[in-house]
Amino acid sequence: MGEKIAMALILLYLLVGVLAGENLREWLEVLPEELAGLLLHIFARFHTDNPFGVMRYWMHTQSALATEAVIQVILIGAGLAGFFALRAAWRMQAHFHDLHYQPFTAAQGAKRPVVGEQPLTWWAVKRVARFSGRVNLWLAGGFGLMYAAYLVAGDAWPAWMGRVVFVMCDQAGGVPALTTALALLAAVPAAFQYGLWDSNAQDRCRRLELLLLTELEPRDYWHAAAQAAWNRGRGYFAIAGVLWVAGFCAGRLSLAQTLAAGAGGVLLWSLYFALGFRAFSRGMHANGLGMLLTVGLPVLLLGAVCLGWPTAGAALPPGIVYASASAPVGFGPLIGALLAGGLALTTARASLRDGDAELRRWYDRHSGAKALR
Repeated sequence: MGEKIAMALILLYLLVGVLAGENLREWLEVLPEELAGLLLHIFARFHTDNPFGVMRYWMHTQSALATEAVIQVILIGAGLAGFFALRAAWRMQAHFHDLHYQPFTAAQGAKRPVVGEQPLTWWAVKRVARFSGRVNLWLAGGFGLMYAAYLVAGDAWPAWMGRVVFVMCDQAGGVPALTTALALLAAVPAAFQYGLWDSNAQDRCRRLELLLLTELEPRDYWHAAAQAAWNRGRGYFAIAGVLWVAGFCAGRLSLAQTLAAGAGGVLLWSLYFALGFRAFSRGMHANGLGMLLTVGLPVLLLGAVCLGWPTAGAALPPGIVYASASAPVGFGPLIGALLAGGLALTTARASLRDGDAELRRWYDRHSGAKALR
């Protein structure tokens, strides 16, 4: 219940802040004067009396004037932290029983999904669904849908609705930059797969003791990991798809650009998943690999764009998505797509061929560690 209330408040603030924007006073004029003044005061305090607002206030004014705001934010934060800590302590035993002794679907009143003929896939999807990260998806989806509506409306966008935020988004890269970021967010679960199964060697050895005794093949692990990663990232990819279609309807993207950008997003996800699964099957934590794919390559793309090397940037996996949507499809995205596709296919074949042997080899090397801890 608490999570739903928090998401509702965040979406309400996003709706008011983005759609009302610079016209908030005009929105509130339809309400009684006392109520309008109260709501405006609450919105202004919520906008400024937060850690980011205090930092901005501290850096743009005299530090002596910001001291009161800093103390106020610290006290509010400490009070909230104490309240939630007490609530967590009070509910700890009940949460423990809910997690270990009561099926999640029974608590939610939903029908338990059928296991089917692929129990490993069912288990993997069930495991990641427990940590769905819906708040981030709601934020990205809420803003993405509003921006898509703004693109389609164009000059018909109502004057009483805010547009400054959308203009700033256009200046920062618009549809190409935003959809590239969403494609990367969708690929994060595909790149970081080690934690999907177990976060440490001891727990992973316990699980492999059971899994390696079954008749599972590397393809079963592949299918389970793919379904789990896609279950976590598909929402971001769907938002990117809406923005590509909105860009096409608004005339900002041609049909070739829309299809190429979508294909680039699929290729990006496939490559990151193939590399992430290869790291999983070999027993690598792969945090460095995941950071390189999800942070390092976008930084290289940004550097290439700033340095005036668009072709080199377009050859990178994120650059395929960005370059396809920002300019007519050229030589750079084509070369990048060929390289990324070839690497994804080669890595996938190696993983499916050697996955079972590598998992058993990893277990042989680390099974003794479980008994020593």
